[in-house]
Amino acid sequence: MLQKTLALGVCFLVLAGCSTTVPPTQSGAAIQTREESDNESAKQERTQLAAERVRETRQQSITAKIKPLEQEMELLAERMLGRQQKLSNIELQKNQLKTELETYNRNVNAFMAKYQVEVVCREAVGASLSKDNQYSEDAKNLATAVTMACGVGVLADGEFGKRVIQVVDQLNQADRYAKDLRSQIQTAATQLEAESQQLEAEKAEVSKLTSDIQTYQAHTKLNWSHYRSDKLSDVEVRV
Repeated sequence: MLQKTLALGVCFLVLAGCSTTVPPTQSGAAIQTREESDNESAKQERTQLAAERVRETRQQSITAKIKPLEQEMELLAERMLGRQQKLSNIELQKNQLKTELETYNRNVNAFMAKYQVEVVCREAVGASLSKDNQYSEDAKNLATAVTMACGVGVLADGEFGKRVIQVVDQLNQADRYAKDLRSQIQTAATQLEAESQQLEAEKAEVSKLTSDIQTYQAHTKLNWSHYRSDKLSDVEVRV
């Protein structure tokens, strides 16, 4: 009886085991789909990394071009600052010379008014101004205004004759000094013009350098709006 019961139990277990459903294994198509998806993700990642390297390389190249331009800008700025200071100094010197000449001319005219008789009678005693003396016209005008003639008694006075010679000599010296002042003023004016032209040229150069730097800086910006991860060529760089 016991043997019969055991036999039935074994049979039941065998039958139960035979009826248990075995989970189906994944199909080859599903595995292939997952592998393709993984490959696509890896491809996209590689493409993005490659695009990033291209961007970094381009940016480094442009930065290398910008640096010498910025250095040149700094040198230009220093040179322009020095030139502006030089222009200010020349302008100041020119104004001082003009003021000195104006003051000097007033002093000479006052001197001629003080010794107007000696000036008027200079030729009568054999003393004359240099041919290109700038005060000759003033002397002529003074002679017209003076009514007193160079009488014989006046001309015969030895002291008067000496004073005439001294006055004429002073006027000739005054003429040379005034001409020297005028020459210095003209030199300053020429320097001002030359330095101003140089400054304008440097300003134009700064403007060009600024434009070039801004253009290069714009090149460092990438336009990713039409980016497609499956092709590196689809990355559009705005240049």
